[in-house]
Amino acid sequence: MLGTIIALTVVGGNYLLLAKLASNWQTLRGQLNTSRKEWNGIEATIQLAPGWQKEYAQLGASLGQKSQTFQQPSDVRDKLENVASTSGVLIKDRRFMQPVEKDTYRELPVQCNFESTIVTLVKFLYGIQTSSGFMSVEELQVTPQLDNPTVLRCSIRLQALTGKSGSPKS
Repeated sequence: MLGTIIALTVVGGNYLLLAKLASNWQTLRGQLNTSRKEWNGIEATIQLAPGWQKEYAQLGASLGQKSQTFQQPSDVRDKLENVASTSGVLIKDRRFMQPVEKDTYRELPVQCNFESTIVTLVKFLYGIQTSSGFMSVEELQVTPQLDNPTVLRCSIRLQALTGKSGSPKS
């Protein structure tokens, strides 16, 4: 009987000790699996780095190609007329507004009124966005003509950006 009691006490003590260790083991195993998943994600991200560096270099090169500087309103006018003629937009009038001086750059705003179709308007806006130099559309109003709804009357306000000294600063 004494042997049975001692055996049950040893087995019971070992069971409690092993149950506690098994619980800790399961917790650590879960943490290890989580850490392995994170590690695999980090390795996958590191594998993408050369592609990202290549895309970054291409973007830098394309930005260098788009770095036409606007030194005066006539440069903006020339670029605007070039984009309008290639897209098929007929500019009725344009008005250059006062340049706005900022800390490190200068804005050269221009207001234009023109007539176009939807297709030529899209080509014009795409040409402004992708043309060399830094031009942005600040405001656009489009209304159809009463006698011919396929022709649109458009009023647009653009801004071209340039460095304070007339060229972009590095």
